[in-house]
Amino acid sequence: MTTRNRFKAILTIATVAMAILVLPAAADIPNPLPDPDTTPPDSTKPVKVYILSGQSNMVGMGNISPLGTPGTLETITKTDGMFPNLLDDAGAWTVRNDVMYRGVISAIGNAPLTVGQGSGSSTIGPELGFGHVMGYYFNEPVLLIKTSIGNRSLLWDVLPPGSPRFDYNGNTYAGYGDSPNSWPIGGGPSPYVWYAGKQYDDFFLAESDMGPTGWANATAYPANCQVRQSGGIYISKTAHTSSAASKPGIGAQWATYWNVYSVFNVTDILDNWATAYPQWAAQGFEIAGFVWWQGNKDIQGGEPAPSHYETNLVHLIKQLRLYYENRYPGRIKTNAPFVLATGCGDPQTSGNGLKVAQAQLAVSDPVKYPEFAGNVKTMDTRGYWRSVAESPTDQGYHYNRNAETFMLVGDALGRGMVELLTPYSVDAGDDMITWSGRAAVHSGKVITWDEAMASNFQFCPNIDRLTDDSTPPVQANAQGRYPVPIPGQWTEI
Repeated sequence: MTTRNRFKAILTIATVAMAILVLPAAADIPNPLPDPDTTPPDSTKPVKVYILSGQSNMVGMGNISPLGTPGTLETITKTDGMFPNLLDDAGAWTVRNDVMYRGVISAIGNAPLTVGQGSGSSTIGPELGFGHVMGYYFNEPVLLIKTSIGNRSLLWDVLPPGSPRFDYNGNTYAGYGDSPNSWPIGGGPSPYVWYAGKQYDDFFLAESDMGPTGWANATAYPANCQVRQSGGIYISKTAHTSSAASKPGIGAQWATYWNVYSVFNVTDILDNWATAYPQWAAQGFEIAGFVWWQGNKDIQGGEPAPSHYETNLVHLIKQLRLYYENRYPGRIKTNAPFVLATGCGDPQTSGNGLKVAQAQLAVSDPVKYPEFAGNVKTMDTRGYWRSVAESPTDQGYHYNRNAETFMLVGDALGRGMVELLTPYSVDAGDDMITWSGRAAVHSGKVITWDEAMASNFQFCPNIDRLTDDSTPPVQANAQGRYPVPIPGQWTEI
């Protein structure tokens, strides 16, 4: 093949690639969504796994019935005509066979996505709206792993690994792994039935990676206190003062005082993928993103939780990504999309609620957090608050159990995720598809989508640090000519 013909062939391939790789943008997701179709999902590509987490509103507190009560799912769908995709032609709840729901910690379940996968069979959470958007968007199967439980704060229960201690108003507040949650400045931590970050560990980590403090001799341990010893995690059966005989896993009487600690969570599913989902064993999985909806405990608990929420949320995003990137290399992209909603269980228009909302919105500010630009998005869902008169109950911390609120939040989270998956429209001058095609032409080789997504190529590295006095990143040669791409010699991927 001549150089000219080879160039034309590569150009043709690049053009075709640009045509076939265009994914629907968020604006292309219809509202309302259509009913789920019966087309089987693509069995040749990895299953898209989304990890959803938060406190009780993520668990799911939107009431399904009774029909006629304002704000129940039956009323808003069957009477008010909202969310027609949830009802089939016979008026029964639709089932998405292309989206699997898996609930761990609470809201336990393992079934195709449908109504009734909230805190119990009579409630829904945001998984329903989110899952319907993802099912519409992807051709591949989707697995939603929801790991959540109520009454948990980011300051204490879900504090991410590596979070340091800090002083506030005369007290030192626990860093990750410490207990109790605070003690007078100058004092120190002591064994307790809970530790900072325990819920984070239970949500996301394998037991061997969990972070309670190490066992110590001659220490008073209360019942239900966790310790680390010889790479294992143990939980005390009874209150006792430790000795060599009670040393977990080693002492002659250790089994009298301790149990090996175990919890079923996200890692148990992904570590045992072929057993958990034999129908998907050959396809494998990709952790496609994270979804977060939490905040009420930090609002209601008062300072210092609201003022530290932003710092802790930034750290949560980074730690989650780092852990799963290290544990499942090749099965999660660097900086996997992370979408969150303001909330939760508070109008967030004043006081601590507003502080937490501002913190939640801040993490998707590309000026403040440029490393999150295009991969973290906050959906401002405060407008989805519904009054008691419009709702099944007077229970503000659960959005008055209004199913419309839970559906709208889930739908918004799904659309936000799609925006992160397709960050540029087809009309944008330098979107990912155009860039891939350009790289193919410049290099003279076929560029796959995965190669393009994994590339760190930059025409101008460190552009954000250039000043008027910087040396130009591209300079002319001795003949005054600037470098140009030469197919077969130039590399962009």
